Amino acid sequence: EDSEDTDEEITSGAESDELDFPDEPEDEIDKSKFDRHGDAGEGGDGKLPEKRPPQGPIHYLKLSDQVEDGPSVGPKTAKRLNVVGIKTVEDLLNADADRVSSELEVSYITPQTVQDWQAQARLQCGVPHLRGHDAQFLVGCGYRTVEKVMSANPETVLVDLQAYLKTSEGERLLRVGNEPDLEEVKSWIENAKQSI
Repeated sequence: EDSEDTDEEITSGAESDELDFPDEPEDEIDKSKFDRHGDAGEGGDGKLPEKRPPQGPIHYLKLSDQVEDGPSVGPKTAKRLNVVGIKTVEDLLNADADRVSSELEVSYITPQTVQDWQAQARLQCGVPHLRGHDAQFLVGCGYRTVEKVMSANPETVLVDLQAYLKTSEGERLLRVGNEPDLEEVKSWIENAKQSI
């Protein structure tokens, strides 16, 4: 799977710039079924794949993903984690936070920091449609489990979130995105309820 392909590269060689998928919204098209030359399907016979029913809720993070794909873990930290045997999100979730912090020997990566990464990853793996920065917001303001998110009152979460965003950590997180509003908080809670 080559995730570097652009839509232009995927459709080159097709008869037109647009692929015709009647009655199928564009965001449900699985473009991985097309090779680089515009041939559909594994056989490369040019036929479109059969329309399939939706596969269920979308999770933006999976246990098998590389640890770098998890919230709060950048390339430099991922390399450090790889050295101590943590290569995937699942490895991170199964790791002992005290051991990881000790083995990394980096002053700012405390056991609490590792536990925060774990809570963020669990949320993102567990709650459909939850983005990494949203998981960071939730954990930052005390909503560390799917169960706590699904049972939360949206107005209370928003108040807690607004207080968190006034902290230096919250301000740092907000630099990379917009402040969530009540509707977004409600969607997190509704999506968490879908996870059961």
